[in-house]
Amino acid sequence: LLALKQKYPQYIGDVRGIGLFIGVEFVTSPESRDPNPELAVAIKSGMYRDRVIVSTEGRYNNIVKFKTAHDLRHGNVERFAEVFEKCLVREIKILGFVDRTARGAELKQTVQYRCK
Repeated sequence: LLALKQKYPQYIGDVRGIGLFIGVEFVTSPESRDPNPELAVAIKSGMYRDRVIVSTEGRYNNIVKFKTAHDLRHGNVERFAEVFEKCLVREIKILGFVDRTARGAELKQTVQYRCK
């Protein structure tokens, strides 16, 4: 996942966690680090369609959390990484993240309004 953060820094703000409990934070841009819940929820739904269960969490619902089983095998990790990247690329295209700066400011206002 750290390699994906380096490959997609404009969308992944941080990868953090301990052991098999990992969270990937989605942002609208690496400079502003404004939350991007739209992308996080889309990735969660896409992964669910591909039979990989994750959740979205955090104050702005912009963190995709992976809570894996204790008997996780190497093949499962590879499949997970492949599905995650496939969903990330697919959802970026579907959602059309072209002008992320203006859209991020608009989305931040919407998220803040919903959280009040």
